[in-house]
Amino acid sequence: MRMVICDDHAMFSEAFASLLSQRGHEVVSCAATPAEALVAGRRYRPDVFLLDLHFPGVHGADAVHQLRAALVGVPIVVLTAEVDAELLRQALDAGADGVVLKSEGVVEIEQVIRRAHLPPAAQRGSTPHSEKAWSRQARALAQRQARIVKDQDLT
Repeated sequence: MRMVICDDHAMFSEAFASLLSQRGHEVVSCAATPAEALVAGRRYRPDVFLLDLHFPGVHGADAVHQLRAALVGVPIVVLTAEVDAELLRQALDAGADGVVLKSEGVVEIEQVIRRAHLPPAAQRGSTPHSEKAWSRQARALAQRQARIVKDQDLT
């Protein structure tokens, strides 16, 4: 699978690109900003974007929205260390096709990438959260935080 990794931490993106290459994937670009990812996406037409949520001066959901609008049909998987379920939901609302935490293993990350790549391109960005490709840890985090909010509403 051809991928663009977009993360402002060069050591992470380069090391992860190397790991993915060893596992048979082709990382066509490591972008440090969403703007660079957009250029790489137009140039290489990857099978999937792996996008962090934190960039200086750019909100993660805005980055997802910009990529989704410019490159319709290319799956976007948010790969982040973010543990705020609301920010993950915002990224999904903006058009991300999947969410996986950086703390998870490469096998789980690959599973989310494959699941995000499955739906027809026409459905991208409009699928309900429950049907998008959540990793186990990301889904558990979102469910746990939802229960906390619900419990707080009851008190």
